[in-house]
Amino acid sequence: MNLIQQQCVDLETRLDEFGKDRNAIEADSREHRHFLGLLGQVCNLLRAADAADPDYPAIVDRINQTVNKGIKLGYRCCRFEFMPSFAHSEECPALEGPHREELVFSHRMKEALAGFAQIFAKKHPNDSDQEPLYRFPPPWDTTLRPHPLSSPLSRFAAEIACPAPASALLTSIYQAQCEISSSPVHLPVSMAHSGTCIALPSMGGYKSRTPMLSYYLLDIPAEDSGQDFPLEPRHVEVGLSEIAYSAAIDNERKLIFVADGSRIKSYAWGSGTGEIYKAARPTHTLRSSKSRGPLAILPGGRFLRAGKGLANVWNIDELETHGADGKARIGKQFRAEDTMRDDSDAIEDSAGSAPSLVLTFADSDLAPATWKAHPSVPGAMLCGTDPRKSGDYSFISLDLEHGGNTITRYLGPGGEIEGISTSDADPTTFLVSADDGYARLYDVRLRLPVLSLAAGFGETSCSAALSVHPDGIPMIFTGAEEDEVIRLWDVRAAKLVYELSTGNNQVTGLGWDSARNVLYASTNCDYMDRNGYTSGYRRARIPKSPKSGNDIDEEDEEADDDDDDYYGRCWPRKAAHAEEYFGHVLDAGEHRIFRYAFKEQPDPVILPIYGDATASSRSYW
Repeated sequence: MNLIQQQCVDLETRLDEFGKDRNAIEADSREHRHFLGLLGQVCNLLRAADAADPDYPAIVDRINQTVNKGIKLGYRCCRFEFMPSFAHSEECPALEGPHREELVFSHRMKEALAGFAQIFAKKHPNDSDQEPLYRFPPPWDTTLRPHPLSSPLSRFAAEIACPAPASALLTSIYQAQCEISSSPVHLPVSMAHSGTCIALPSMGGYKSRTPMLSYYLLDIPAEDSGQDFPLEPRHVEVGLSEIAYSAAIDNERKLIFVADGSRIKSYAWGSGTGEIYKAARPTHTLRSSKSRGPLAILPGGRFLRAGKGLANVWNIDELETHGADGKARIGKQFRAEDTMRDDSDAIEDSAGSAPSLVLTFADSDLAPATWKAHPSVPGAMLCGTDPRKSGDYSFISLDLEHGGNTITRYLGPGGEIEGISTSDADPTTFLVSADDGYARLYDVRLRLPVLSLAAGFGETSCSAALSVHPDGIPMIFTGAEEDEVIRLWDVRAAKLVYELSTGNNQVTGLGWDSARNVLYASTNCDYMDRNGYTSGYRRARIPKSPKSGNDIDEEDEEADDDDDDYYGRCWPRKAAHAEEYFGHVLDAGEHRIFRYAFKEQPDPVILPIYGDATASSRSYW
C-alpha cells in the first residue's frame, strides 16, 4: 500500500466516526462542514496522485470506494437530503445560484413564513429600528436590465461583461435578447434533440397512461405562422405497452426511436427522397427484453440499447420493417401483460426483431442508466449508473469497440446522473447533471470536475444541463426542478449570468439548435394532475407597473384571493416566484415546450400566452 492509499484509509477511518453517532447531526452544523471537509481531502488525494504511477488505477478505485462510503454516510448519518458539493477546490470552484444571502428566501416560502413573522412582530411591537427578520427577492423593475431589448422574462444576477471582442450573437445571448414562444405538450418524460429534430417521449391519454411521442422538425416552420409557436407540433400515439421513457434520433434515416421496458419502436418522419410525412410512420419494432437501459445511435447505422453487463446491437439498414402501410407484424406475436394502458387494442402486436449482436461488458454488473457518446474517443460511451442499485456514485467512459472495458473513472457526483451533455465545438469537455442539485463540467483528461454549479436555490434536482459554444465561447444552461427557471452560466468568468422564466413550470429537458441559436426546454406543470386538472391556484396579483407587459382590469387586481369561483388570471400558491419576479407575468398552467430564439433585434412582442388555470380547478382521480 502506497502513501496515498494509506492516507485514504486514514481519512476513511475518520469518516467512519460519523457512522457511530446514532443521533441526527444538526443541519449546516460544524459537524456537517467537518464531514464535507474530510470528503474534500479524499478528493484532493486524487488530484495529487500521479497518473503515470503504475498503481494509479488501484489508487482511483480505492479513493472511489472511500468517496462512495462517505456519500452513503452523508445521506444516512448526516441526514443530507441532497448531498452538498465536496469535489471542488479553489482552482475548480463550486458556484451557487442567486439569492443566497442570509435571510433571503424564495417566494415559495412566503406563506409559510407569514405566521412566523406575525409571532416575531408581537415580541417587538415598539421596535421601529428592528431589521426585517427575512427578505424576498426584490421586484424585477429594481434589478439590472443590460439592454432595452433584454427579454422581460429574464432576470440578471449581476452586472455582466461580454467576452471581447463580442459578436452580435454573443451579445444577444449574454443580454437575453430573445423571442420566447411556447406550445402545449403531453406530460414530457425526456427530450432527445439533434440539429434537425426535437423528440419528446410523453405521457398522454386517460390519466396519462398512454405512451406518446411529440416531435418538431427544426427546418420546417408551422403552416399557421400566426400561432404562438413557430414549429408545427406533431404527435404520435406509440404502440408500446408501457410509457416510453427513452428516445434517440437518427438524422440520416429520419428516424425517431422510443423505448419502454421490453421493446423499442421507430417512427420515420420522412423518406430517403426528401419527402416529409404529415405524421410519422411506424417503421421498426425491436425486442429488447434483456436490455432496458438508454439508447444510442453510432456511426455505420448501429443502434444500441444498454442492459446489465451488455448492450444489444441492431444494424438499422438490415432490420425488418412494418411495410408501406405500417401494419405488417415483425417477429412473433406480442401479448401485453399487466399493462396500465386502458386502450390495450392500440398496443402494436409485434414481438420485434432480435438483436443482431450482443456486446458484453468487462464488468458484468455494469448497468448504464444514462449514457452519451464520448466527445473525443470514437466507439466509447460516457456511462452513469443508478447508485441506489450499484452503490457507486462515480461514472465511467466505456470502450465498446474493445471488450467493453472501462477507460476512465470520473468522481464527483453525490447523486444519480440525470443526463450528459457534449458539444462538438469542444471535444475535451463534457457536462453532467445529477439529482443532487449540481451540474458539473469535466475535462476528459481529469477525474474530478473543473467546475461545479448549484443549479437550484436550495435543495432540488438538476433535471437538465446543456453545454453550448456559440462563437466558440463556453456557456452552460441548467434547469432545476423546484426553481421553475432556466439559468445561464458564464464558464470562463465562473458566474451566473441570468435566469429565464418557464412560466412556473419545471424543466425536464434542454436542447440547443446551434444553426439558429435557439434554446428549447421541455417543461412539466407540477400543478396539473394526470387528468389534466390544475389545483393549488389563487388569483394573480398583477403588478401595477407598466413594465409588467399586461393589461389587467382593476377588478382583477382588487379581487379576493380566496374566491374559488374566479376564472381570471391565476397564480400557483406554491410557485417558486411571485408575479413581480420577472418583468412579464406568465403562468403556463399546462405542460409546454418553450423556445428561446436569441437575435440581435428580437421582437419584444413575441412572448408566450398566459395559461388558463383557474382558482376553481380541482384534481379528480
